[in-house]
Amino acid sequence: MNNGNTFIISWDMTGLEAVVDVTQDLLDSAQWEKDVLFDVIKDPDGERQNEYARKLTNIIQMMTLRARANAIIVVLNDELYAGQLKAATYIEEHFGVEE
Repeated sequence: MNNGNTFIISWDMTGLEAVVDVTQDLLDSAQWEKDVLFDVIKDPDGERQNEYARKLTNIIQMMTLRARANAIIVVLNDELYAGQLKAATYIEEHFGVEE
């Protein structure tokens, strides 16, 4: 692995949303794989859980879920904005606007 840091970054329509440093998790995951290499060779069908890889997967899943929620909010905001524009146009056309 290189000597630099590794980050998972997410952003939404308003800009940068999250930056997660996963450098240590990646290093720990790689070390875990090295540690269990001979165990895997001896017992290839054995159950093994790489908690570091699972943590990284959970981070990515949470960011994906957040991105989906942001997408829904954008759609709802666009629909609300369109409704507000229609209401404002109706009021202006029928009642005028006082300066």
